[in-house]
Amino acid sequence: MKQRQVTRPRGPYRKSAETRAAIIHATIDLLIEEGYYNLSIRKVASRARVSAGNVQHHFTSKENLISQMLDTVINAYLEEFESLIRTADSPREQLRRVVFQVVEDLGTRETTVFFPELWSLANHEPDVSKLMHAMYAKYQAVYHTIIKRINPALSETQVERAGLFFVYTLEGHTMFIGNGKPANHQIHAIADLSYKSFLRIIESGNIPL
Repeated sequence: MKQRQVTRPRGPYRKSAETRAAIIHATIDLLIEEGYYNLSIRKVASRARVSAGNVQHHFTSKENLISQMLDTVINAYLEEFESLIRTADSPREQLRRVVFQVVEDLGTRETTVFFPELWSLANHEPDVSKLMHAMYAKYQAVYHTIIKRINPALSETQVERAGLFFVYTLEGHTMFIGNGKPANHQIHAIADLSYKSFLRIIESGNIPL
């Protein structure tokens, strides 16, 4: 999981931006290292080495902090996908690059732990669940664009369903090919199989209407 590099502004806003970034990264680290059940403003503040009041000054609520954290995380992925897509020489290569990037990222310790912890948190807090689905919608949109380029004949419904299937299929692999998981050593083969399977689905057009 890549943490977004925050552009540092000049002047009086620089320290404020750096503090916000430190709090967000502390929240990510806390989820990875201690789990959702230990996520609190007090613990985030301690990890970021600021006061709880400082956290609440920058983020009006725990929900707002999580929302900003998710924006930071998904924007980092979207920037990576944009770079991979921009330099690919065909839509098929775009798909291959994105799929391989996602699957290989699942094998990192950070991603293996972070996203399951987020879903655990979402199971207990409906507002977080909504934020999670909004984040994944942005991720799905990446596939929608590529799918349309590979097979323009597909309907919007087919494109949406294929994107949903691709995203959730890959996410489901985390518990099996993630860091320290039984099939982690097969991660590259899984990436190749996923890419070829997705491409076949798109090109065949055999997607429920």
